Amino acid sequence: MRKLIVLILIVLSMASTHKVYAENEIGVYYLGTKIDFDVKPVMIDGTLMVQFRPVFEKMGLTVTWDEQTRKISGKKNDLVIDLFLGNKYAIVNQTTKELQVVPQIRNGSTMVPLRFISESSGKIVKWYESSNYVDITNGVEKKGSYKPYAGESFIDLDYTPKFPSYTQPYISEKNGYTYAMWVKEEQFPWTQTALTNIYVSVAKDGKWIIKNQLMSSQRRDSQIVRYSYFFEDGSFYWRDDVGLKKITSNEYGFSNESYIFKMSYPTNKVESINPVYIDGEMNLLYGSGGDYRIYKTSNGYWESNNYIEVKDIFKILPQSGINTSYIYSSAKKILYILTDNGYKQLKIDTGDLLYDSKGNDLVEKISPTAMGNPLKWFHEGNLYYLYMDGQGSSYKFGFLNQDMTYVSGIPTQIKVGSIENSRIILTDSEIRFWSSTLFERKPVMELHVFNR
Repeated sequence: MRKLIVLILIVLSMASTHKVYAENEIGVYYLGTKIDFDVKPVMIDGTLMVQFRPVFEKMGLTVTWDEQTRKISGKKNDLVIDLFLGNKYAIVNQTTKELQVVPQIRNGSTMVPLRFISESSGKIVKWYESSNYVDITNGVEKKGSYKPYAGESFIDLDYTPKFPSYTQPYISEKNGYTYAMWVKEEQFPWTQTALTNIYVSVAKDGKWIIKNQLMSSQRRDSQIVRYSYFFEDGSFYWRDDVGLKKITSNEYGFSNESYIFKMSYPTNKVESINPVYIDGEMNLLYGSGGDYRIYKTSNGYWESNNYIEVKDIFKILPQSGINTSYIYSSAKKILYILTDNGYKQLKIDTGDLLYDSKGNDLVEKISPTAMGNPLKWFHEGNLYYLYMDGQGSSYKFGFLNQDMTYVSGIPTQIKVGSIENSRIILTDSEIRFWSSTLFERKPVMELHVFNR
């Protein structure tokens, strides 16, 4: 009987030991599929190390090994990751990065840091400690490049010498059409008049179907310098001595024009006109001195008497700067004034700001970590950011939603220095970067597409 009890205890002990081993085994999943390893993943100094080849190949990277330099390389499209056995420095697209744990041999296999490899590849890594597994999903990855877009220039050959070389066309997309719009000034000194001409080219299904069509001409007195214009939300906005006009192209290259408001220029005051977003729709913040109005749109239509009065007793708005964005909360009657890394809050009824406990302007941080050189744009009510995190070679992707909550930290394969002068368009599944360049001496559009 005594021998039987001892035997039972031994069996139970073995079963218990096996269970602990199973719980301690770390599972690694990519897009819901478990990655199989000959050597099990292991945690070293808080860093999960895995066999390099199964991970690289699962993510679609081509793997090479250089015996002489002891270099492990993974390549996919424009992405190149180089690691070196026993070396704490790795190279991603020619940018040196420091590793927390060096690549090393374990049980005859080369082990590399999983999170570093994944995030350098633009993947999102989540660690589920209670279940002891890692889940890797796609982040923002490159889908393709088109240079030149449509395989040709967006203007006719005969028009090429007339195209203003300094121009970066404004790109918009709507209902399957792509619009490239630009401005060309025309002077008539002998009459003291001038024209601001707005041209458009239209593409459909990857082909330019209309090129350099004169969409609209706005006449002005060449002696008056206060005329101004800007592109936003797929339209051209023109400020003249009558008021503010919205000009939009249709798919045939013809313009639809209407005044948002009619108002002469203020006397001895500097006016400002800026987009402001309310519940996902673009509206206009207009004013001078300490008196402003938000002109509202409803389903894309403007009414000159549909506006909100905005007070600004300390004249904060003219001081905001060109990189400022605006969001208005109808429920709180607060105008959010957003700069690169934070925002102030203006109470439109009183014209005063919100302050902190020390009596200083309250500046709420957008992100808990500093965002280096952020690029930002609005889409469906959210303010999106591409920003540098530390000294990385690629951007991270985040957004500020309509309740002013920031969602951040998504890695991308978008290289710093590659898209800074681009027009950014967001769709449900893609981030699209448009820019103008020269190809065979002709201006062309260049398009880079990344999956979301």
